[in-house]
Amino acid sequence: MRTLLLLCALAVVALAEHHGDHHDDHDDDCDCSGGKRAGLRSHILNARINKLSHAIDDVNGKIDKTIEKAMKHVRKIKGLDSAVDKLAGNGCHKGEFQCGDDQCISDLMVCDGAKECENGADESEFTCKERVPAGTVLTGNIKVGHAECTRRKPTKFEVFINSARKVNYFSSRMRLGGYINLHFHDGDSDTVDRLDFHGYYNFANRLLAIEPPEDDGLGITCQFWPHTYDHCHAHIVHEASLEPCADFVLYKD
Repeated sequence: MRTLLLLCALAVVALAEHHGDHHDDHDDDCDCSGGKRAGLRSHILNARINKLSHAIDDVNGKIDKTIEKAMKHVRKIKGLDSAVDKLAGNGCHKGEFQCGDDQCISDLMVCDGAKECENGADESEFTCKERVPAGTVLTGNIKVGHAECTRRKPTKFEVFINSARKVNYFSSRMRLGGYINLHFHDGDSDTVDRLDFHGYYNFANRLLAIEPPEDDGLGITCQFWPHTYDHCHAHIVHEASLEPCADFVLYKD
């Protein structure tokens, strides 16, 4: 499509230049010296080149804007599809992985090097891609009053993942290590506390889980939806019951 549009632009410019050539022919009839005539021809040629260059840049700009607009629509549609899937369910029980058809397998068998799904979805590059490798930074804000269950009532989270590795005997999960910066108000001042953590990433359900870094029994889960790996939907949860007490969104930096 880009090539076709560029050819059309070139044709339009060439047609315009054809009309300009008639004027050039009249210029050739004038009684000009060789140097002046060569300079005039050079000036006309440079003008044509600049005009053609601007026309190509204009077409390229329009194509890029069209492609960008189309990709936004694609991402929006994929996000809506993911939301519908979440509301409707995928037909599998908790702790199972949906192969993409009617087949369900244990999520412990996902990304273990052996294909259990008939279509191989459990070992596909898309499913087993490391979504939160070492070096990942996730940040998110919490509205005031939305984290009352926590000790500090933070207003901002920063999650830094320093290590990520697969364990041979438990390859359906990726073990993670890092730290969290908790931003909160302490009286009249803004304070930041650092909490080291351990956690894991579940390939089957695209879930980042952070084990409670303190003795209050509060951990963090963050769910990535299909095709939206630039952010995840996070919850502060009670370790014993897994009941959420706060929710927010974490975005990849």
